[in-house]
Amino acid sequence: FLSDGDDKIVLLWNINNPSPIAKINLPSNIQDPVVQYDGTGVAFGVQVQDQNTLLHSIKLFDVRAYDNGPFQDIVPDYPLLQSAVKNGMINSGINDNPNITSINNMLSNTTWTDFHFSPDGNHVIINTNNDILFILDGYKEDVEPIAICNRKNTLGVPLGISFSSDAKYVIAGNDENEIQFYDKLNGKLISTLTGHVDAVSCIACNPVYDVMASGCVNTVLWIHQPENGNGMEIGNE
Repeated sequence: FLSDGDDKIVLLWNINNPSPIAKINLPSNIQDPVVQYDGTGVAFGVQVQDQNTLLHSIKLFDVRAYDNGPFQDIVPDYPLLQSAVKNGMINSGINDNPNITSINNMLSNTTWTDFHFSPDGNHVIINTNNDILFILDGYKEDVEPIAICNRKNTLGVPLGISFSSDAKYVIAGNDENEIQFYDKLNGKLISTLTGHVDAVSCIACNPVYDVMASGCVNTVLWIHQPENGNGMEIGNE
């Protein structure tokens, strides 16, 4: 497994060893690192923000050759992010004709907080401190992201996100105690689950069994019920 820290060091661990088996010292100009393995376990990403430019990026490493540094940086161009947010605001019904000022205001108040690879490795979901989620191409940074702009995070609290086990949906918690399912390909809201008593701060999908776990001040397990057409039904609390 991987860990990161405020000391800008990424550590690789073996679960049977009390000491790290490898260490990566990140550049001094980055802050707020977040690490995740991809679905294969062969590569991992380190999400960072540049202290000088304030730009966010994801650095991809090969776990077999991490000493060589990242083999790719995912850094979406700002115009692509602007276009994505514009389309996301329109698709979400927030604004049918957003102007450049409203788009830039939304982006300027957006900080990347964490990220996840899709199980098939084709996409990356970016979590933020507000209503926006970005779905990035897992390989090409010149592909316009898909922006979800109606996640409901007016409080700016840490919220959970995940891809579904079949990689078809983005699953996001919100600060209205809900879990929302979005289509990965267009960012449109598919369904909403209720049952929590507080903001949903953690979501995880079992990669083998069709079960999802979510957490606020309590933990809820959900079992897939496709015949109901609602995606998931509560299984245990």
